[in-house]
Amino acid sequence: MKTLYRTFSLPLASILLALAGCVDLTGVTGAWDCCGAGGAGAYSYPLSLTYIDNMLSGDTARISAWSTQGDPKSTWELTGPAVFVLDSHTVDTRIVTPVDLVTIRGTGTGEVNLKVVRASKMDSVTATFFVTDSANVTLRVAGSKDRRVGVGGDAWIAAQLLDSTGKWYRAALVWSSSDTSAVTLADGVNPTQFGRMAHGRAVGAANIVVAFGGQRDTARVQVVP
Repeated sequence: MKTLYRTFSLPLASILLALAGCVDLTGVTGAWDCCGAGGAGAYSYPLSLTYIDNMLSGDTARISAWSTQGDPKSTWELTGPAVFVLDSHTVDTRIVTPVDLVTIRGTGTGEVNLKVVRASKMDSVTATFFVTDSANVTLRVAGSKDRRVGVGGDAWIAAQLLDSTGKWYRAALVWSSSDTSAVTLADGVNPTQFGRMAHGRAVGAANIVVAFGGQRDTARVQVVP
């Protein structure tokens, strides 16, 4: 017996609207609103968060909720070694008045789970990051420690703060050049300061030193004609 198959080529929207009732796609893929105030064909894009780096205990980070459609103001909840900084004197693990921007401070060591629920209850988003003590990370220059550039050329130098499992942590690093007549440094990405652009000014060489607390690591940049 032969089984016959027919292939249909229809727009996804047409398929969804053909289903009985309203189709709820709330979650990672958003929500298709065929019966609500938005009217047929209105698509609400999912709630998203700006990228969250692993952080050191005592440091703070600002995190935003956003959506390309709809109000992203949300309630927020933390579990793990971190708190929301509400003002100079107040911290908490929950924010019940919907906002789209928060400040988080690491308070210990371990995994932090963040849950954000849009005020409209249409959807939510979760994120996980890690907090550790500064004593638990090691500073190192990423990649080769010997760079070679021509006069007028640039070399990007990055550094990492890694724990024993290889996780990377955000922190402010201090950069310097041993000879600014040969190599100067331009600002990297703030506030992480994980890298600098080394610019070859004249033939010669310089040691580019990155520091975090009592830790140091060095890359050498040779400038050639």
